[in-house]
Amino acid sequence: MSSQDGAPPPIQMPAGLNDAFVLIYKIIAILIALTLGVMFLTTAMDIFLFQRGELQQQVKLVLNKNLFNKDTTDTAAMDYLKNNPEDEPYNIFLEQKMIGSMFTLTGIGLTVLGLQVGTFFSLKMWSVVKRAEFTERIDLPLKLILVLVIGFGAATFFNSNYNQIFVKKTQPNMKSIRTQMVRLNSLIYTSLTNDVRNRFLPALLSDDLDTCVKVLREYLKRGNPNDTELTAEDYTALKMLFTINIYGFYRYMIPEGDPVFDELRALFTTQGIRKREIEPTAYMYYKQAAFVPNAYPTVRDRLQPLLGMRERMFVVELGKMMRELNRQMVYLQDISGGKKALFSYLLATFAVALLWIILVIGVFYQELSPFLGVAAQAAAVFWEKGKFLIRRILFMGA
Repeated sequence: MSSQDGAPPPIQMPAGLNDAFVLIYKIIAILIALTLGVMFLTTAMDIFLFQRGELQQQVKLVLNKNLFNKDTTDTAAMDYLKNNPEDEPYNIFLEQKMIGSMFTLTGIGLTVLGLQVGTFFSLKMWSVVKRAEFTERIDLPLKLILVLVIGFGAATFFNSNYNQIFVKKTQPNMKSIRTQMVRLNSLIYTSLTNDVRNRFLPALLSDDLDTCVKVLREYLKRGNPNDTELTAEDYTALKMLFTINIYGFYRYMIPEGDPVFDELRALFTTQGIRKREIEPTAYMYYKQAAFVPNAYPTVRDRLQPLLGMRERMFVVELGKMMRELNRQMVYLQDISGGKKALFSYLLATFAVALLWIILVIGVFYQELSPFLGVAAQAAAVFWEKGKFLIRRILFMGA
């Protein structure tokens, strides 16, 4: 039946509308594939950077086992507790931005899909109402739409991986170790003397133990030797002895002339104690047992006559301070738990990226097969040259 017989004209899709939809799908699919590709490269780079850092650290430990905590990859990994995208050793926060982009792209793609399907069925229903002919067919590029599904699935997996592993496991693990370090730093600072008269700390930094003991005696002689209770001056003397102990620990541990000790000297100044900018735990050796001895027995004969009956309580209080210090130091013999948890997350993210890249390649395998063949040949040539170079480096001295 034609329009000349009184039938309504056939209803058609606007010219070029399907082509416009397909073009939008292509652009979005390309952007999703590129984002996945960049995600794969950044996760692979993270694994490379992590392993390179570990290798460099192992080399340092072989050359010199005395590596400070502040110079380790373990401490660098704890930077992720800051949640600062501008200051991260790897690309975790950058990858979160890319995941957000994938969600946005798939959202736009699904919106366009809804518009295309909605337009088609609206015209179909309109043709029924008008009793007009409608012969149009919806043109859905299944491969491009499948890329949208892959993009949404990948973004969902990445996001779940981030929340379930990094946020709920990796960061709490790091926070636990960092909290222990902060607790030990706080204990040391709280137990150091503030040296209000500015005599004790300068003498200590000059290794003038005689002057340090004289200052101690000035405080202790204010108490009554026949009393058993400690005075406020006795507690100040306790802090001075603690300061001597911790200073002696670092002085013995760090070789004389090491520039690192010059950095640490700021810890034993009135201003340094007040500002608390130096982290004592940063200057402890990595994965080494540490023990701070008590110097009281070496100066007991000069202090005991002034303490008298207060000595027992004085020694008990000093012992408590030293036991707590050494107990907390034991917990920091291995701070690598956070780093191991971080590597687990990096590895899981790389595996997820690899999985979705393989799926994208599988969707366009026929189109990509010529390029994949060329890439495989280039990789084989590169691998052979790499093996030759490695052999030359390994057997150069043979």
